[in-house]
Amino acid sequence: MVVVWGQITKPNIVLITVNQFGLSDLNNNWEYLKNIRKLSKDAIQFSHAYTQLYQTSSRAALLTGRLPVKTGMLKGNYSTPDNWGKQIQVPLFIKWPKMLHSGATINQTVTLMDVMPTILHLTNTSYSNETLNGKSLVCLIKGTTESLHSYVFHYLDVTRPSAVTHNEYKAFYSTMSDNGLVHHDPPLLFNIRNDPEETSPLSVEDYSELMANISEAREKHVENRTRKWISQFEYPILPWLFPCADFPYCHRRDVGKLKHIVFNDSILFN
Repeated sequence: MVVVWGQITKPNIVLITVNQFGLSDLNNNWEYLKNIRKLSKDAIQFSHAYTQLYQTSSRAALLTGRLPVKTGMLKGNYSTPDNWGKQIQVPLFIKWPKMLHSGATINQTVTLMDVMPTILHLTNTSYSNETLNGKSLVCLIKGTTESLHSYVFHYLDVTRPSAVTHNEYKAFYSTMSDNGLVHHDPPLLFNIRNDPEETSPLSVEDYSELMANISEAREKHVENRTRKWISQFEYPILPWLFPCADFPYCHRRDVGKLKHIVFNDSILFN
């Protein structure tokens, strides 16, 4: 949640985050949720806000406004979590008493990477849009209906997006199973507005033009990388460079367990 108060030229901002908290958790009766519900009253709510798959990746996206795969804050190995909506969809509120229309719900797709550009925008801090993947939410909270993100790319590892969200549709190119990574050809396609649990895949044949556009955007996204994106988890670096929940006791258990070869911006696993 982003809580803002004060004048528009120099507002005060408090950023409140909750660890391992998904959109579905709002329905629980946990004691501390009473305070969250009080704070979120009369706030603007984003109904389709996405975080990153892993905790470190999520914190990196929040603090930098960039894809974790670009900052090295994404694991280079496959793990059990997946990019299903229930895994990565989170509650997001912005509250600014007397300055914003309260109680509204915005249904456009936004991401955790948008929080930092929004704070920079609200504080009149200059920044380059070219260096950030996130975008300021100010235009949405002021009432624009234009789409903020044409495509949102979801990663499992550093090679290429495993899923892509485009407006009300989400396509899965690979998912995790008990036996490891599963590639889908054709991809699994869902209407996340009508099917938020992503349980009823659509017929790809009926959406051939849409799938062609999504696949083209995915390939262009990979081709436009300006440098090799390699996970810093694969190399010995200073542990305090990692945003983590238990600093300074961060553990990097995966280091040294995975051998790989980097070739043409891809990682080939032995």
